[in-house]
Amino acid sequence: MNGEEKTPYAAVTDFTADKSVEITTPHTGDVLKETILAEEAGKNLFIAVKITGLFKNVHIRIMPKQEKPYKRLVEVSQNQPEFRQEEVEGTLVGFFTPELFQGVAAAGFHLHFIDKSKTFGGHVIDFELANGIVESSRIESLVQHFPVNDSTFVDTEIDYANLAEEIQTAE
Repeated sequence: MNGEEKTPYAAVTDFTADKSVEITTPHTGDVLKETILAEEAGKNLFIAVKITGLFKNVHIRIMPKQEKPYKRLVEVSQNQPEFRQEEVEGTLVGFFTPELFQGVAAAGFHLHFIDKSKTFGGHVIDFELANGIVESSRIESLVQHFPVNDSTFVDTEIDYANLAEEIQTAE
């Protein structure tokens, strides 16, 4: 990477865990998500998440590269390839966005996975952790940057009529 790469959206943080829990028995993704929310007492806060360990299974999808003219997210998401892997070591990272901020980001958990060898990864649909470390951190502030010098963004007419519904469908 040379610093010139672009992405339509990125959520980043300087991650320092507030909470860290060692998991020694299998836990589903849903159970771990509820545990994180309970530990952080944060249904109205942004929460950063990092889970490292051995995963019993990971189900991911990958958004295909787009070319102009760009399609809507909901349309592209219907044709994403999905992959599954079992007994895989790796790291899962992402964020929880409170319902209060739906629109700034998709409400709920948005997670990505990369395996230890960096050959398998993508947007997480489902997972089960065999054992590992679950870390989380409350996010105190939100900074949003906009492409103010990009005329394509600035001048584009965006149809907002079903935007929230489309984001939920795509997620």
